[in-house]
Amino acid sequence: MNTTSIKNALSYPKAKRGDVVVIELTSSYTTAKFKTERSTSYYFAKAQKVSQGRVVDYVKANGARGIVDSRHRVMVISEADKQAAVRDLFGTELGAMDFDNLDQVKAAILDRVEALR
Repeated sequence: MNTTSIKNALSYPKAKRGDVVVIELTSSYTTAKFKTERSTSYYFAKAQKVSQGRVVDYVKANGARGIVDSRHRVMVISEADKQAAVRDLFGTELGAMDFDNLDQVKAAILDRVEALR
């Protein structure tokens, strides 16, 4: 194997400007009794600015803009049929909501894929 093929084999799915991605947002806070609570939410976002395949800026379905930082994890949807379903889903009420876990996001995407067939 040459260096190029090794680099491609180890690479991650790259996003393009305009792709709809799933973003995981992790946050934490400390209660009055000094107990740290963590929360995670998932939502759909459209990539606005991409650098070397990584999403830098995004916009949510409700119009809110954001910058990817250390609290975010971006999940790129690389399959064409699922990307088309997510783009269709992005414009709906379901696309604008926040999800509690990743299973809900997967179910919403797969339901839309089945509906479009």
